[in-house]
Amino acid sequence: MRFPVLVTLLIALVVSPSATAQAELPQLPSTPAAPPQAAANPQGVSPSDPNPLLGLNFYVDRVEQPAARWHNRFVHSAETGRAALMNKIASQPIFRWIGKSDGNPERNTRVFLQRAAERAPGTVPGITVLAHHGEKCSKGYTAGGRRLDARYRRWMSRFVQGLGNHRVIVALEPDGLGTLKCLHRSRRASRLRNINYATQLLARKPNVTTYIEGGASDWRPAREVARYLRSAGVHRVRGFSLNITHFDTNANNVRYGRQVSRMVGGKHFVVNTDENGAGSGTGAGSAAPRTSGRRSTCGATPSARRWALRRRPSTTRSLMATCG
Repeated sequence: MRFPVLVTLLIALVVSPSATAQAELPQLPSTPAAPPQAAANPQGVSPSDPNPLLGLNFYVDRVEQPAARWHNRFVHSAETGRAALMNKIASQPIFRWIGKSDGNPERNTRVFLQRAAERAPGTVPGITVLAHHGEKCSKGYTAGGRRLDARYRRWMSRFVQGLGNHRVIVALEPDGLGTLKCLHRSRRASRLRNINYATQLLARKPNVTTYIEGGASDWRPAREVARYLRSAGVHRVRGFSLNITHFDTNANNVRYGRQVSRMVGGKHFVVNTDENGAGSGTGAGSAAPRTSGRRSTCGATPSARRWALRRRPSTTRSLMATCG
């Protein structure tokens, strides 16, 4: 597995249940965003609900995110060329990653959201939550057993408490479903129950829009992922996310997302395009054993030479993109 450090670009696609409508191209950043829909439900659970992200101003962290720090360093050292290049990333919204290494998720989440509200009132931040235990990949890996299951639920409860009443977007458990087969067979249902527990908690937060990890187009079969999503509680959240830790193209992920969506009641999905501008590529091995063809059990990491930023954030009624 690999986790983005600088920037994650997401495309939120409004998918019709029949998946026959063509996706509109996103607006250029210079085009004014559509006005917010006053009646839109932030949770947007029903596939027929308006896009809850349409018209939002997304939080840009110009202080703490890595690209912003590098930009400031280049400015202070008068490296204007590098500063200008880094600003292309630092000026975009980025989701804050919060995970099991955060010993006090309630406090850390609350502090981040309070700072975002103070620095940029009226903007909406995003948080990527990675709290599942998935350090290994083998037929005997138990991910800590019941003891860590209990710890996961305590951690998730504290994280959700830290959200308070803030308006926020949550990307839940990247690689949590994609690496399910990295676990011992007896432990897979436990992870699904844990993520299901997380969706139950998040569903109680009226100002939170949630997308559950849904793998990637070059990873697990659509039918398999759809089955996992149903068990993980996708029915009670906005939808699912794709390609967060992979590099496949937008077109492949949109086709794949439509397939999955048809199997989960027309749910909406987001596609990470942060570093897939050069496509999936080939590369420097993977974090786990590979299976046949292009699909892998626990993900592949291409060479850094293949990374490239993709679309800038923009919104329309049928397609939304935001860095995070």
